[in-house]
Amino acid sequence: MSSFVFSLATAVTVDETMPALRSAADILRRDMAAVLTAHGPENAIVLERDNSLPEQAWSMTVTQERVILRHRDALGGVYGLLHLSEHALDIAPLWFWNDQPLRRMPMAKIPCGTVTSPTFAVRYRGWFINDEVLLDPCKQDEAEHREVWRMAFETILRCGGNMVIPGTDRHGDGLDMLASDMGLILTQHHA
Repeated sequence: MSSFVFSLATAVTVDETMPALRSAADILRRDMAAVLTAHGPENAIVLERDNSLPEQAWSMTVTQERVILRHRDALGGVYGLLHLSEHALDIAPLWFWNDQPLRRMPMAKIPCGTVTSPTFAVRYRGWFINDEVLLDPCKQDEAEHREVWRMAFETILRCGGNMVIPGTDRHGDGLDMLASDMGLILTQHHA
Protein backbone atom coordinates (compact mmCIF):
# COMPACT_ATOMS: atom_id res chain seq x y z
CA MET A 1 0.00 0.00 0.00
CA SER A 2 1.37 3.43 -0.89
CA SER A 3 1.70 6.12 1.72
CA PHE A 4 2.61 9.73 2.42
CA VAL A 5 5.99 10.06 4.15
CA PHE A 6 5.59 12.50 7.04
CA SER A 7 9.01 13.92 7.94
CA LEU A 8 10.83 17.07 8.93
CA ALA A 9 10.77 18.02 5.22
CA THR A 10 6.96 18.10 5.20
CA ALA A 11 5.58 21.62 4.82
CA VAL A 12 2.36 22.55 6.62
CA THR A 13 0.46 25.18 4.63
CA VAL A 14 -2.54 26.97 6.16
CA ASP A 15 -4.27 30.31 5.77
CA GLU A 16 -2.02 32.29 8.13
CA THR A 17 -4.63 35.06 8.41
CA MET A 18 -6.83 32.70 10.46
CA PRO A 19 -5.41 32.67 14.02
CA ALA A 20 -6.90 29.27 14.91
CA LEU A 21 -5.37 27.60 11.84
CA ARG A 22 -2.04 29.31 12.45
CA SER A 23 -2.11 28.10 16.07
CA ALA A 24 -2.97 24.51 15.09
CA ALA A 25 -0.25 24.49 12.42
CA ASP A 26 2.24 25.69 15.04
CA ILE A 27 1.13 22.83 17.33
CA LEU A 28 1.61 20.29 14.53
CA ARG A 29 5.03 21.73 13.65
CA ARG A 30 6.05 21.61 17.33
CA ASP A 31 4.92 17.96 17.49
CA MET A 32 6.83 17.14 14.30
CA ALA A 33 10.02 18.62 15.77
CA ALA A 34 9.50 16.68 19.01
CA VAL A 35 8.87 13.30 17.34
CA LEU A 36 10.41 13.18 13.86
CA THR A 37 14.18 12.96 13.41
CA ALA A 38 14.78 12.72 9.64
CA HIS A 39 14.10 14.55 6.42
CA GLY A 40 12.23 12.58 3.78
CA PRO A 41 10.90 13.70 0.42
CA GLU A 42 9.68 17.28 0.16
CA ASN A 43 5.91 17.11 0.39
CA ALA A 44 3.10 19.07 1.97
CA ILE A 45 0.03 19.10 4.15
CA VAL A 46 -2.26 21.69 2.59
CA LEU A 47 -5.50 23.03 4.05
CA GLU A 48 -8.31 23.98 1.69
CA ARG A 49 -11.70 25.44 2.45
CA ASP A 50 -14.72 23.34 1.43
CA ASN A 51 -18.13 24.84 2.17
CA SER A 52 -19.89 21.56 1.33
CA LEU A 53 -18.68 20.05 4.62
CA PRO A 54 -20.68 20.40 7.84
CA GLU A 55 -19.57 22.88 10.51
CA GLN A 56 -16.39 21.85 12.36
CA ALA A 57 -15.86 18.89 10.02
CA TRP A 58 -12.87 17.91 7.91
CA SER A 59 -12.02 15.48 5.14
CA MET A 60 -8.47 14.37 4.39
CA THR A 61 -7.27 13.03 1.05
CA VAL A 62 -3.82 11.44 1.27
CA THR A 63 -1.58 10.80 -1.75
CA GLN A 64 2.14 10.11 -1.86
CA GLU A 65 2.83 13.77 -2.68
CA ARG A 66 0.45 15.60 -0.36
CA VAL A 67 -2.22 15.55 2.25
CA ILE A 68 -5.13 17.77 1.32
CA LEU A 69 -7.13 18.62 4.42
CA ARG A 70 -10.47 20.15 3.52
CA HIS A 71 -12.42 22.05 6.16
CA ARG A 72 -15.49 24.25 6.23
CA ASP A 73 -14.39 26.50 9.09
CA ALA A 74 -11.37 27.09 11.26
CA LEU A 75 -12.33 24.47 13.86
CA GLY A 76 -12.62 21.83 11.15
CA GLY A 77 -9.05 22.60 10.10
CA VAL A 78 -7.86 22.61 13.71
CA TYR A 79 -9.41 19.20 14.39
CA GLY A 80 -7.91 17.78 11.19
CA LEU A 81 -4.39 18.96 12.05
CA LEU A 82 -4.70 17.61 15.59
CA HIS A 83 -5.94 14.30 14.14
CA LEU A 84 -2.64 14.06 12.24
CA SER A 85 -0.71 14.77 15.43
CA GLU A 86 -2.54 12.02 17.29
CA HIS A 87 -2.74 9.35 14.60
CA ALA A 88 0.52 9.88 12.69
CA LEU A 89 2.79 11.07 15.51
CA ASP A 90 1.17 9.09 18.38
CA ILE A 91 0.56 12.14 20.57
CA ALA A 92 -2.37 11.40 22.88
CA PRO A 93 -4.96 14.10 23.62
CA LEU A 94 -3.87 14.31 27.28
CA TRP A 95 -0.14 13.92 26.57
CA PHE A 96 0.92 17.07 28.41
CA TRP A 97 -1.04 16.33 31.60
CA ASN A 98 -0.04 12.65 31.62
CA ASP A 99 3.67 13.34 30.99
CA GLN A 100 3.52 11.10 27.93
CA PRO A 101 7.02 10.27 26.75
CA LEU A 102 7.09 11.06 23.04
CA ARG A 103 8.43 8.21 20.92
CA ARG A 104 11.05 9.53 18.50
CA MET A 105 10.99 8.12 14.96
CA PRO A 106 12.74 9.05 11.74
CA MET A 107 9.53 9.45 9.75
CA ALA A 108 5.88 8.44 9.91
CA LYS A 109 3.81 6.98 7.11
CA ILE A 110 0.21 7.94 6.46
CA PRO A 111 -1.66 5.45 4.23
CA CYS A 112 -3.05 6.89 1.00
CA GLY A 113 -6.80 7.25 0.88
CA THR A 114 -9.54 9.39 2.36
CA VAL A 115 -10.40 9.91 6.01
CA THR A 116 -13.28 11.99 7.32
CA SER A 117 -13.97 13.48 10.69
CA PRO A 118 -16.39 12.00 13.16
CA THR A 119 -19.67 13.80 13.68
CA PHE A 120 -20.32 15.27 17.08
CA ALA A 121 -23.60 14.46 18.83
CA VAL A 122 -23.52 17.73 20.77
CA ARG A 123 -23.01 21.18 19.23
CA TYR A 124 -21.23 22.86 22.14
CA ARG A 125 -18.57 20.78 23.89
CA GLY A 126 -16.23 22.27 26.40
CA TRP A 127 -14.79 22.68 29.84
CA PHE A 128 -15.09 25.11 32.67
CA ILE A 129 -11.59 25.28 34.05
CA ASN A 130 -12.70 25.61 37.66
CA ASP A 131 -10.35 26.23 40.59
CA GLU A 132 -7.81 27.64 38.16
CA VAL A 133 -5.73 28.84 41.08
CA LEU A 134 -4.53 25.22 41.25
CA LEU A 135 -2.64 25.97 38.03
CA ASP A 136 -0.70 28.78 39.76
CA PRO A 137 2.02 26.47 41.19
CA CYS A 138 2.83 25.51 37.58
CA LYS A 139 4.14 28.98 36.83
CA GLN A 140 7.43 30.65 37.48
CA ASP A 141 6.61 33.76 35.50
CA GLU A 142 3.74 35.07 33.38
CA ALA A 143 5.06 33.51 30.14
CA GLU A 144 5.13 30.07 31.74
CA HIS A 145 1.68 30.67 33.21
CA ARG A 146 0.27 31.49 29.75
CA GLU A 147 1.91 28.34 28.38
CA VAL A 148 0.09 26.19 30.97
CA TRP A 149 -3.19 27.80 29.91
CA ARG A 150 -2.28 27.30 26.23
CA MET A 151 -1.81 23.61 26.97
CA ALA A 152 -5.20 23.48 28.72
CA PHE A 153 -6.87 25.05 25.68
CA GLU A 154 -4.96 22.73 23.31
CA THR A 155 -6.17 19.73 25.32
CA ILE A 156 -9.78 20.85 25.00
CA LEU A 157 -9.33 21.00 21.22
CA ARG A 158 -7.52 17.63 21.12
CA CYS A 159 -10.49 16.09 22.98
CA GLY A 160 -12.95 17.51 20.42
CA GLY A 161 -14.07 20.44 22.54
CA ASN A 162 -15.01 23.77 21.03
CA MET A 163 -15.92 25.92 24.04
CA VAL A 164 -14.31 27.09 27.27
CA ILE A 165 -14.91 29.20 30.32
CA PRO A 166 -11.32 30.43 30.66
CA GLY A 167 -11.25 30.89 34.41
CA THR A 168 -13.15 33.02 36.89
CA ASP A 169 -10.48 35.31 38.29
CA ARG A 170 -8.39 35.84 35.17
CA HIS A 171 -10.08 38.88 33.64
CA GLY A 172 -7.80 41.31 31.83
CA ASP A 173 -4.85 38.95 31.41
CA GLY A 174 -5.56 38.03 27.78
CA LEU A 175 -6.47 34.37 28.38
CA ASP A 176 -9.84 34.90 26.74
CA MET A 177 -8.10 36.20 23.59
CA LEU A 178 -5.64 33.28 23.68
CA ALA A 179 -8.53 30.78 23.83
CA SER A 180 -10.39 32.61 21.06
CA ASP A 181 -7.30 32.76 18.84
CA MET A 182 -6.91 29.00 19.24
CA GLY A 183 -10.47 28.57 17.90
CA LEU A 184 -12.43 28.07 21.10
CA ILE A 185 -15.85 29.62 21.66
CA LEU A 186 -15.89 31.65 24.87
CA THR A 187 -18.70 31.44 27.35
CA GLN A 188 -19.11 32.51 30.95
CA HIS A 189 -20.77 31.54 34.17
CA HIS A 190 -22.52 33.38 37.00
CA ALA A 191 -19.37 35.14 38.26
